[in-house]
Amino acid sequence: IALPSYKRYLMRARFAEVILATAPFKTAVALARQDGVAIEQLTTGQPWLPPVPAATTNLATLTVSQGIITATATPHASGDTYILAPNQDGTQWQVSGSCLKDQLCNP
Repeated sequence: IALPSYKRYLMRARFAEVILATAPFKTAVALARQDGVAIEQLTTGQPWLPPVPAATTNLATLTVSQGIITATATPHASGDTYILAPNQDGTQWQVSGSCLKDQLCNP
């Protein structure tokens, strides 16, 4: 009985790295929006965004396109996606992605 609970706990702990990797990008998008940078310009590789982190055991990719942050976990951490879409000024975020279905992230 305890084994499924432990497996779920382990996946949530691994996926936490994916969620945490988005934090500096959320801040950068919010600051850029408040400085008047157009949402269309908030894309991976632009100077006002941090460099993309290298892949890890749990984080496969992290990209930004028009202010929308998409982080993908490796199969080791479920393979789910975590997608954050900002409001107009970057102060509120809508969560989507397959992590919601698997209950690895909260909306």
